[in-house]
Amino acid sequence: MLDTLRQISNLNIIKRLSMIILLCVGILENDLRRGNMGIKKIEHTALIVKNLEESIEFYEKVLNFQLRTTANTGIRKLAFLFIKDHPEAEIELIEELTDKESPYINGVIDHIAFAVDNIEETIKDLKEKGVPLLSEQPNLTAAGKKTIMFKGINGELLQLIES
Repeated sequence: MLDTLRQISNLNIIKRLSMIILLCVGILENDLRRGNMGIKKIEHTALIVKNLEESIEFYEKVLNFQLRTTANTGIRKLAFLFIKDHPEAEIELIEELTDKESPYINGVIDHIAFAVDNIEETIKDLKEKGVPLLSEQPNLTAAGKKTIMFKGINGELLQLIES
């Protein structure tokens, strides 16, 4: 593990974060297999956004999320949204109120992947809503599933995977 951490320190920050996350996931999976941890699922994924209200509108209108609740802590505005018909799949959107110049002060998430039944229909729907895709056609994931990437309103990287 120490050799892995030394190798990680030679990479740029994004690659380092990705490798550390993968390393932690590997450790977590091993602990779960051994029954050492009580983690059952990912509760939610949190994204730093530039404008909370615009982001809520994007996730509701374009990606079929529904707003659960919002809050203002004085230093952050928060919104929790879930996928309609799947309230267990939730994201948190965070607008920093104090340090607008550095939206990534608490880390960066590479992307969020969403499962879809029919990727071609979803791509058509996104194109009709004016969402630019990062490739013309779906590619295949390492597991052989159809996938395509696009960006959200804040430049966040989003992925569709046909399940």
